[in-house]
Amino acid sequence: MRERRLRRERASRAPWYLLTGFLLGLAAGIVFSVWFWPVPYDFARPSDLNEEARDNYRMIVARAYFASGDSGRAYPRLDLLNDEQPESILAAHAQRVLAAGDEKGSNALALLAAGLDTDNQIEPTPGGADSGTVWPTLVPEMTNTPSGILSELPTLEATDEMEQDGTPIPTIEPLNIPSADIPRATPTMFPTLSAPYILKEKAVDCGRNPRPGLLQIWVESASGVAMPGVRIQINWKDGEETFFTGLKPEQNNGYADFEMTPGFMYSLRVGENGETISGLSAADCATEGYPERVGGMVLRFTER
Repeated sequence: MRERRLRRERASRAPWYLLTGFLLGLAAGIVFSVWFWPVPYDFARPSDLNEEARDNYRMIVARAYFASGDSGRAYPRLDLLNDEQPESILAAHAQRVLAAGDEKGSNALALLAAGLDTDNQIEPTPGGADSGTVWPTLVPEMTNTPSGILSELPTLEATDEMEQDGTPIPTIEPLNIPSADIPRATPTMFPTLSAPYILKEKAVDCGRNPRPGLLQIWVESASGVAMPGVRIQINWKDGEETFFTGLKPEQNNGYADFEMTPGFMYSLRVGENGETISGLSAADCATEGYPERVGGMVLRFTER
């Protein structure tokens, strides 16, 4: 009787040891799969990457585009990220890279972002803007090949030896070769992005700008096209700063700005060989009838 009662008590008890073993095995499996043997993702798509890896991917694409100027490869690669607003993301990334001190990387990202604007798209010079080399673009040109060079082949004349030997004399019909249009490449030269820039217009801005002392810089080519990726260096008594155009594509591909401190004098140079503009400072709007405002300046540069 006693043994039967013990069997009934054991059968009525819940198998808690099974649940404990399951939980221990689950915890051990998670620790093992996360720290000791994680799952490798060797063939992940660019759109599946985390934010840090996506930034590295954009930088690789931008540097390749800056070096080769091959937009036919750069923008399909960029589309693999499936970004909703790629130009804004590239501009923000360029700002972060510039704050970290990587000027060339920021310039490359700015050029890549500017190329998304189909109205003012600029192809970078192969090898970068500082190469100073003029690169030709080959454009097919149709030229007519003169006819009559091999229009007819002469017939073979029979000799006395061939007639006496009885060998049949072959007859060759005249062969007419029509003329053909052969495309020939002719080089078309275009200027590099390192051309010097000169000041075209200088004005005081006393409008209702929420940022007092804002220095607005607009850079364009000789034909009036906005120029992204142009290096701008500004200096004052206790420091200097370098930035590029095209980091705010919502404004313009050739736009850049800098917030001046009232009471400081600044000097600015656009491009590597541009002229230096001195005596820049926050404008006094009292002469414009707004004594309570601190105004800014607007500078427009163009290629020489």
